[in-house]
Amino acid sequence: MKKLIPFLFILFLFGSSAFVKPVAIESVSDSYWVKFQDDSGRFGYLNTKGDTMIPGGRYWPCYTDTFRAYAIVCSTSNGDFIAINKQEKVLYKVFGFDNGPDPVSEGRFRILKNGLIGFADERTGKVMIYPQYKCAFPYENGVSEVSFDCNVKPPKGDEHGTWTGGNWFYIDHAGKKAPPPEH
Repeated sequence: MKKLIPFLFILFLFGSSAFVKPVAIESVSDSYWVKFQDDSGRFGYLNTKGDTMIPGGRYWPCYTDTFRAYAIVCSTSNGDFIAINKQEKVLYKVFGFDNGPDPVSEGRFRILKNGLIGFADERTGKVMIYPQYKCAFPYENGVSEVSFDCNVKPPKGDEHGTWTGGNWFYIDHAGKKAPPPEH
């Protein structure tokens, strides 16, 4: 009988698995689109089957190579850098830096709304800190230096604009005030 119990237990496990309903699992490759550039130099997005999801030329250029939850593109109507979802709804404007969208720093990039700066998550595109700062530097050593009341001097010609004056402080990745980084 002692030898029969393990045999019956194993038989039960394998027998019961025949009644488990298989679950359809979406392949990771089905959930993203890839950027393409046609012979005319126009950018767009294709799904993994090669179907055109966003035709070439609707945005110029497209900055996101692999479109998962969002993509950063350039609006053809006004030249703004914008983040869009797969229904092409504009999620927010992306802060511009050196003729392109803001580079990612510590998993965050700067976004704009009504001239104010906030931060979005690089992986999901989710707004992590709602735009509220007049000036905000990229994250470095776990903090960003921000100001509600800095002076913004617009760029002239080929020069960059500058931020001066105002009360500056540091915030952490959650947007809470933080001590200055140790150097």
